[in-house]
Amino acid sequence: LGGGVAAAEAGGARGAPGAHRQGTHQAEHQCLEELFPEPPVLRGERGEDGHLRMPIDRRSWLEVGDARHRYAKHLRVYFGEWVQRGRPQGDFWEWLDGAGRTTAPFDHPRCPRALLESDVVHYCTTPEEREPYALRFEGGRVLRRSRMWWGGWWPVSTGAAGGIFVVRDEVMFAEPKRTCAPRFHHSSFFAGASVEAAGLVVVQGGLIRQLFPHSGHYRPTPEHLLHLLRFLNHTHAESLRTAEVDMQRVMKVARCTDTAGKKVSKMESPVFLPALEALALLESKALAGQLGLWDELALRAARGGSKPPRPSSPPPRTIPSVSTSEGEAPATA
Repeated sequence: LGGGVAAAEAGGARGAPGAHRQGTHQAEHQCLEELFPEPPVLRGERGEDGHLRMPIDRRSWLEVGDARHRYAKHLRVYFGEWVQRGRPQGDFWEWLDGAGRTTAPFDHPRCPRALLESDVVHYCTTPEEREPYALRFEGGRVLRRSRMWWGGWWPVSTGAAGGIFVVRDEVMFAEPKRTCAPRFHHSSFFAGASVEAAGLVVVQGGLIRQLFPHSGHYRPTPEHLLHLLRFLNHTHAESLRTAEVDMQRVMKVARCTDTAGKKVSKMESPVFLPALEALALLESKALAGQLGLWDELALRAARGGSKPPRPSSPPPRTIPSVSTSEGEAPATA
C-alpha cells in the first residue's frame, strides 16, 4: 500500500480521516508515477511559438493511458481499490481487465462495473477528425464550418451554457461539452495531448461574451490565461472589447457558500473583469515576475515581512544669507 498510509495509521490516523485520505492519495500518486514513468503526454512540450503547453493533469493519466479511454473519475475509484489491496498481480490493467481470468471482474460498490465499462470519453486521434471543431476569426466574428450539406462558415452562438475550447498551434477548437457517453471533454480534442489554453467560452452571434479559464483535465494557470488573451488580441482583437473574463482564481477570490455552508461551483460565483483589463493585469504580473519582484516579496515574507531600515533624516541645513537685517537670524531649511 505504500509508506504513506502505513505511517498515517501508525500515528493514530484512525481518528484523523483527513490524514488517512492524504496518505492514500500519496500512495496512489506514487503508483501512478510507477505506472507511467513518463506521463501519457510529453511534459514541458512547447508549441510552435515557443509557449509552454499544459500537459494533462495527473488525475486524468489513467483515462489517457486506457486503450478504451474510460472516464477518469471511474478509473480512479478502481485504481484506489487496487492500491489498497496491495497492487495484486503487479499491474493495474491486468488486474482490471486481465484476459483469461477465472473469476468475475471486481465490481466496486461506489462505481458499478457496468458504469465503468459504458462511460467512455471520445478522443480525436487524427487531424481529419479534429478539423470540424476548428474555429475561424474573420470580419470581427468567430466562425465555424457548417456541418450541414450546404457547408460554408457561419457565426458561432453557444447559448448561455457556452462550449468548451482548447488552443493549440494558434488555432482554437470548440464544442459543447457532452457528459453522457461517449463524453466529449477538453481531453477529447487532442486525445489527451498537451494544449496551450483551455476553458469555456460563451459566444453570441459570433462575438465572444465570456471566458472561463476552467478545465479539470488541464488546470490552466494564469500564465496560460495570459497566452489565451494574447492569442485573441493578435487574431481577434474585437473579442477583447466585447468579452469579460472570470478572474476568481487569478485574484484568489474565495467561492461563495450556499445556505448549507457548502461552496458553490466556480461557474456560479464568477469574478468578471473586462478582457482588456484582465490582459493588462496579467501583463503587469508577468512583467513583475520578469523583474524579480515576486522573488523579492517571497524573500521579505521569509524574513517575517521586515523592511530595510529607513535612513535617518539629515539635520537642518543652514543657508547663509547675503545680508540680514539687524536682529534677524539666518534662514534655515
